[in-house]
Parts: sequence; C-alpha cells; structure tokens
Amino acid sequence: MRTKLTITLTLLIILVSCEKLEFKHDIIGNWRIFGSGGGITGRGNSYNFNFMSIKQGNDYQFIRNDTVIEKGTYKLIRNENESFKTLGDYAITFSAKNRLGIGASQITSESKIIQMVANDTIILADGYIDDGFGYYFARQ
Repeated sequence: MRTKLTITLTLLIILVSCEKLEFKHDIIGNWRIFGSGGGITGRGNSYNFNFMSIKQGNDYQFIRNDTVIEKGTYKLIRNENESFKTLGDYAITFSAKNRLGIGASQITSESKIIQMVANDTIILADGYIDDGFGYYFARQ
C-alpha cells in the first residue's frame, strides 16, 4: 500500500510540475522572412533564405528559391533571462543536421527569443541589449 501511495504521489508531482508547451502550435507552419532590424547601425542583418518551415515533430527547414539550404531539429525552451522577459516567454534553439554552404547560420547559430507580434507575425531576436538583431517573419 505504501509503495502505491509513493508512486501515486510521485506521478502527481510530475504531472503538476510539467508544463505543456501549447505555444509550439502557434509557430508550426511556413514563415516568409520580410526583414531584419537592429545592430549598431539599426539596419539589421543580411540573411540568405526566403522561408522558414517549422514542422510538427520538431523538424525545421530554411529554404532559398525552392532549395532547402538547412534542415534539422528545433527545441522550444522557456526564456529564463529576466532582462529579456518582455521580448517573449519562449526561445527556440536549432540543431542543424544538413547544410548547403553556410545554411541559415545567422539564425541557427544560437537560440532566439520568439516574440509573437500577431497570430501571423513573429520576431526571432537574439536578445542582446545594445546591438541585437531581430528577424521578422510573416505566416504563409
């Protein structure tokens, strides 16, 4: 009886402490990049792709002119950086499996904070205070 109670309590604690990432469903889809901003000059950063595809099952692709230039897996994590909580509650980390040339390394080289501007617009920001970059995407 004591063992069943211990197992039940342990499962209850795990279930209560686990948090569903329902946010994931908000970013699933195909996204067209339409600009970037930030940096010391405020003019943004260059990028060498047209579309980002975030798929169910944690797969992603970056596409340039109908050619996949990078693909791999992604992971959503809570944005624990108190300085950048206002940007967004979640960040995304990419793990490239295949790259054509440099792929989309300007986006995938480090985790990006996800800022949901609207249901069809997101910003992926690197979170640097003075000269950080943000990449702007519209849902397709």
